[in-house]
Amino acid sequence: MYSSVKSTFLALLLVLPFTSFGQSILSENFETNPFNNGWTAEQAAGSDGWGWGTTSSLSSAFFGIQDSPDGTNVVAANDDRCNCNASQDYLISPSFSLAGISGEVKLLFELYFLGGSYDGDTETAFLQISTDGGATYSNLMNLQGSESWQTVMVDLDSYAGYSDVRLRFHYNDNGGWLYGAALNSVNVFIPEPYDLRLVSVDIPEFLNIGYYDLDGRVINFGTEPLTSFDVSWNRGGTVYTSTISGINIEFGETYDFTHDTKLDLAVAQDYTITVAVDKPNGQDITTLTDNEIQKNITAIDVVVSKNVVIEQHTGAWCQFCPDGSYILRNIRENHDNAITVSIHNGDAMAFADGNTVGSEFVSGYPTGTIDRFQFPGQSGVDASRTTWENRYLERLGATVPFTVSAENTYDASSRMITVDMEVTSHSSFEGEPRLNVFIVEDSVTGTGSGYNQANAYNNQSGHPYQGAGNPIVGYNHMNVARAFLGGPWGEINSLPTSIASGETFSYQFTYTIPAGYDEDQIRVVALVQNFSSDGNDREIFNAVEMSLNESAENEVFQIVLSAEEADLVNDKMQIKIYPNPTSDKVNMAFVLKEQGNLTIDIIDLLGKSVKTVDYGMHYPGYYTETLNVNNLNSGVYFINIRNADSIVTKRLIVQ
Repeated sequence: MYSSVKSTFLALLLVLPFTSFGQSILSENFETNPFNNGWTAEQAAGSDGWGWGTTSSLSSAFFGIQDSPDGTNVVAANDDRCNCNASQDYLISPSFSLAGISGEVKLLFELYFLGGSYDGDTETAFLQISTDGGATYSNLMNLQGSESWQTVMVDLDSYAGYSDVRLRFHYNDNGGWLYGAALNSVNVFIPEPYDLRLVSVDIPEFLNIGYYDLDGRVINFGTEPLTSFDVSWNRGGTVYTSTISGINIEFGETYDFTHDTKLDLAVAQDYTITVAVDKPNGQDITTLTDNEIQKNITAIDVVVSKNVVIEQHTGAWCQFCPDGSYILRNIRENHDNAITVSIHNGDAMAFADGNTVGSEFVSGYPTGTIDRFQFPGQSGVDASRTTWENRYLERLGATVPFTVSAENTYDASSRMITVDMEVTSHSSFEGEPRLNVFIVEDSVTGTGSGYNQANAYNNQSGHPYQGAGNPIVGYNHMNVARAFLGGPWGEINSLPTSIASGETFSYQFTYTIPAGYDEDQIRVVALVQNFSSDGNDREIFNAVEMSLNESAENEVFQIVLSAEEADLVNDKMQIKIYPNPTSDKVNMAFVLKEQGNLTIDIIDLLGKSVKTVDYGMHYPGYYTETLNVNNLNSGVYFINIRNADSIVTKRLIVQ
């Protein structure tokens, strides 16, 4: 918690798109022009100052404002666009009164502010308050930077009783050429004693059949500490209620819960689940709002092998981008299912479709997207380079509805690539899925500023690019995106909008490799992606990659097995182990028919246990586990799989 002389505040690293708060004193959602509604802006000569509009209209090349979770329009100061004296960019609220108030008063607003640095300068932002109608202001807090929209909560109790109060948001570029700040949903209110909100429910859209924990998060907006509440989930009219107790959650604090009853998704079909929270501290409050979330889930009865597309947004001019390239290289070298792509901006390797993707997703450089997927708790799709590997691992375990099979042929005389794709759906799907092919080139070099890589790490001790120069002349650019054959968002009408489970579709792309590209360094990435008017809902479901004149496909494993199809079957377990032989890792898929503790024991030919893993309690349902065996000597082993009182054994060959 940050504090100053008169106030405290909490900046939450999650976004709370709520619509009402207790007794409202000041409420501004910026959907209509606030400068016609008492808000004002002041700035130094030559500065554009704070403006109003959509996030896209207020964005620029290097300050791309993520879509706000709380409406279409926002206010923003954009230093990147004007490159001007933005040291005195002020946004000032209308006057409001706190006279006659003796209890608690809160301020809540949404902030998009990177707190970024460039060329030795760092941007800052402040929240200030006036109690004399704007004649003088004092500082409430220094606003903290984040790569996503954040909810900032402020305690205004100390200002209760004043009748002419104004807020002022101050953006300061400190003389540099920086980024900017954006604001949305400003609310000053008197909180109710009991006010419980449901922030999120952690259920993916696609899951394999089985039984799952229902996890979620609540926030206490009541002045009374939250000591208990009910959480229920409803499927088809059947309601399961769990009481959470033994807690002490103060105003503005969140609590993560797990429902007592697991979600039963044992049948492959579509489900609609409604989750609700109520009865804070046992009180039957009928005025609760934002306390219910509905989720649509599709349960799938096959395991689809997943490849993850990691896109780095970079540029030869970007001094911090060598670090992103180094991280991307390590991910590719250490993870077989990582497909790595670098989309350039503002240099000799940039192209129009890449710029379109960057303008939609990127708020700074270097940054990246992982399957263009919006992870829970994030307000946008882009991710800091420090999170790429962990995000990759999260997506690797995702259940997806599509498999991709592709092959390409290359005619060296015409330099034409022909890519034939097949995509199979393993569930019903309603939406706008599209096919695409990325052309990627490795080991790209050139001369001049369009290729020579700026390098902030030339003098940083211990960094891999220490001493490489600044710029790095003759830099070897890897993973360079050259073309998106279906455009930035996929080929329109390449797949139908309504798809039944089991349907397969074919499509062909062609591309002529320009004369300056090295065909020996070309990779072809074939993928299926989603399109939506919401930029945060354009994920890449699955992909394969190949060199020229090669083919690739995603593997599929059927979960519900008959005795004839399973590798190992008894009356309580169905198990498949693959690949076998293996040199690195072995995947194990289980259908368990009773509750029990799952353990794996690898035995060598002398009867010695060489590896034991306890996976803990498992309920009836489908599960997958991956076991690393790269530290075992080559040879023949036996895997003993135990669950409850059942045991099966499988022969395993490690190469």
